[in-house]
Amino acid sequence: MQDKNAVFEYYHTPSTFAKSKFFYVQMLGHFTHRTYLDRQNLNSFSLLYTVKGSGRLVYRDKEYTVAENQAFIMDCMDFQHYETLNNQWDCYWLHFNGCESKAYVELIMKKVGTVFSLNQKTLISDAIIKIYELYESKDIHADVVTSRLIVDLLTEILLLSPDKDSEIDMPEKVQVAMEIMEEGYYNKINLDALCDEIGISKQYLIALFNKYTNMTPYEYLTNYRFSIAKKLLLTTEFPISEIAGKVGYNSTSHFIKMFTKAEGVSPRKFKESTMRGSL
Repeated sequence: MQDKNAVFEYYHTPSTFAKSKFFYVQMLGHFTHRTYLDRQNLNSFSLLYTVKGSGRLVYRDKEYTVAENQAFIMDCMDFQHYETLNNQWDCYWLHFNGCESKAYVELIMKKVGTVFSLNQKTLISDAIIKIYELYESKDIHADVVTSRLIVDLLTEILLLSPDKDSEIDMPEKVQVAMEIMEEGYYNKINLDALCDEIGISKQYLIALFNKYTNMTPYEYLTNYRFSIAKKLLLTTEFPISEIAGKVGYNSTSHFIKMFTKAEGVSPRKFKESTMRGSL
């Protein structure tokens, strides 16, 4: 039976294939009045957007007010309590799961916040309506299209700036560190010396890299070296030992070990498989 306060609601059980391959919807809806809810240990991720009115949310030992044009996102395995304030809470809601949902949600909560405001007011509601219409029309591609819509929606949220005055550009110190590593990737790069050169503490540089790139400086350098190595593997006949040296590795065995760990395949297999066109 549909909730009397629901404009629409939909409950979905995806196929085993969809669960294993896609982001997928579990349930969604549009309520004109949300009363209260206490819940935890639900294997799902929740996104709720407020059209009108406001609500109170308690999540991970913090209390929030969710006002008009604000949304919240959370992992429903954790305890959550939310309730209507001032007798009105008109909201769209979506429960989803699959693929890297947990990683996406945790990153959004870290970068944007559990509760956040939207620049584009209909971003979430439009996506939820479109997903609902796909399933109501029994579109045979609904699971695939829905997965794309969820990814697009989460990505748009992740790109939100929590404050219009927040610094959104890459800090100059990080850009300079990147340039130094990219220009000297074939040499041994000492992080302490690099920090001295650009005038920043090592701890602060690592914190800035983590904040703006989700990598440490070492990870950034390693990834850049492997990008160069892959190009050399595919476009030259240099032996692997020579390629290792060209991207800053004195030990060929260490290069092979690190490359295999990062790419899931050895340098030789990478070259052979790609030459056969199977990658």
